[in-house]
Amino acid sequence: MVLFKRNQRAQRRVVPGTTQSAPVVRYYRPETKQQRPILHAKEKTDSAQPSSLARGMRLLSKWGGIVVVAGLLIANTGITSVGLQSSMSEVPYRPAEIYKRELQSILNSSIWYKNKLTLSSTKFEKEIHARFPEISNASAVIPLAGRRLQIQLQFAEPLLRLLATGNQQAVISSDGRIVALDSAEKINASFRDLPSMSIPNITISEGQQILTSEEVGLFKLLVSEMDGTSKARPRLESIEFDVQKREIKARFESFSMYAKLTPEREARAQVGALVASLKSFEEQGTQVPEYIDVRVDGRVFVK
Repeated sequence: MVLFKRNQRAQRRVVPGTTQSAPVVRYYRPETKQQRPILHAKEKTDSAQPSSLARGMRLLSKWGGIVVVAGLLIANTGITSVGLQSSMSEVPYRPAEIYKRELQSILNSSIWYKNKLTLSSTKFEKEIHARFPEISNASAVIPLAGRRLQIQLQFAEPLLRLLATGNQQAVISSDGRIVALDSAEKINASFRDLPSMSIPNITISEGQQILTSEEVGLFKLLVSEMDGTSKARPRLESIEFDVQKREIKARFESFSMYAKLTPEREARAQVGALVASLKSFEEQGTQVPEYIDVRVDGRVFVK
């Protein structure tokens, strides 16, 4: 029985030698990186990389610029000297050369003062006050550009000349401190116009606080009011201050009399009473007494 399949193709029998081979079409396939010769890759790499000399010059120029910039920054932050700004001619405590030399010595005393980043202005100013008690205010200004530290100094106003032992004298400032201590000849050479003061049994040293604020207020008022502009305001010449008794004897130029005052009472009331008494003696034409005592409120005692 013969079965026929509809979709089954008839199979042909191939006779060897009777068929012709079809033409073969070949396509070009580019070489991959793995297939390329190693020699070609090396030649291409060598041709793309710069020489060692060129690379060295490039690194040198790059790091050389960084080194130059860093050097300039370091040089600009360094401090080598000090510049002094002050009115040296107004208060001649010491020659200007001494101040400049000592300020430079303070700068050289610590490596931390040599750099703007580590310099402490507050600490530097404290050292200035420790060396120079006559300086009332010191300001260290760190410059943005340049290597010189600018120092601005203000000097304490001198008030009195203190007579000390051993032919020495001192200068008392307007804040009651000893701001200068030297021989009588040197102090008188610069401060002879100041009224003198004597305090029995006292030992003094430079920078010492010798007067209280109340005492300073009284002496400053005496100096300013008794300035020699009239007979009622004779110029203050000297002060004798007995600290134990709290008694002050003020003596004046061209007057044999003296005034008794005390720091225990209000200063303006005492000085005002003294001026009024001298003016009254002048207007009445009476002789000035031996002394005028204004230590009691509302009363004036004369002898």
